Amino acid sequence: MGRNTIGWGVCALCLGAISLVQPSAEALIVVGGSLPRPDGAWVGRWNGSSGVAIGSRWVVSAGHVRGGAGSLFVMDGVSYPAKAVYFATGADLMLIELHDTLPGWHVIADSLVPGTRVQMNGFGLVNGTVLAAGIQWGTTTAESWGENILDIVAPSYVSSRFDRLSNGGLPAECAAATFDSGGGMFVRTESGSLRLVGIITSVDGSVGVTSYGNRTYGVNMTTQTAFVAGVVGPPCDGDANGDGIVDSDDITTVLEHWGEVVDPHTPGDTNGSGFVDFEDIMTVLWNWLELCE
Repeated sequence: MGRNTIGWGVCALCLGAISLVQPSAEALIVVGGSLPRPDGAWVGRWNGSSGVAIGSRWVVSAGHVRGGAGSLFVMDGVSYPAKAVYFATGADLMLIELHDTLPGWHVIADSLVPGTRVQMNGFGLVNGTVLAAGIQWGTTTAESWGENILDIVAPSYVSSRFDRLSNGGLPAECAAATFDSGGGMFVRTESGSLRLVGIITSVDGSVGVTSYGNRTYGVNMTTQTAFVAGVVGPPCDGDANGDGIVDSDDITTVLEHWGEVVDPHTPGDTNGSGFVDFEDIMTVLWNWLELCE
């Protein structure tokens, strides 16, 4: 059985000999059902599939999900129209530039090793009937979270295997299904934030069922930082809320996050130190009224 992409247009199981078009649906296949949505999750639906916020106006998804200017990224019930899209060379990956500012976003992790435990998110098919050899794909929709181990970490891709609990599987062992493409694979830092390590792109197996032993694949985001930086550009010092201008709103954002340990250049951290304090106020003042776009 080949590896199969799971997104819009060419949805579940098609990066091989099989190409299918199926109705829109959301969520992962998770043993025992979805985990609660973790704090600090900035994910949503992109072009009928999934996406992850990685900047104040930037989202990343699987390249085969497609979409373009005017397509919508929907997060927490709010729709954000796309301004432009950019596709990676040699990877099933795309960046979406939005017109409007997002309330939060994820930082891409610096490195990744085999055996890393990750939390995964997607907007693909939910659990159906539990079988002796796996789980059928259902028909209802809901945002879902699960977990797995990335036992394969290559420069270009990562992969996890769907295992039984008795064979090393986790309590909320998960695998991707239709329209999970573009969903995130995350590691949790000591401060509690979720850092992005992978973007879900494909699965192997049969249409309509996740069997034990099937694999989920994703782009290794820790090796895509040059592509991201080349499109998004460097962080803008002083712009605490990511709206593109350094002004009084940034002072307010710093005060709202005062004393917090955060990921660098996320809301409140104007200088990339990872801690919101007096230096962030000074960075705003030093860059007062600068435009970041």
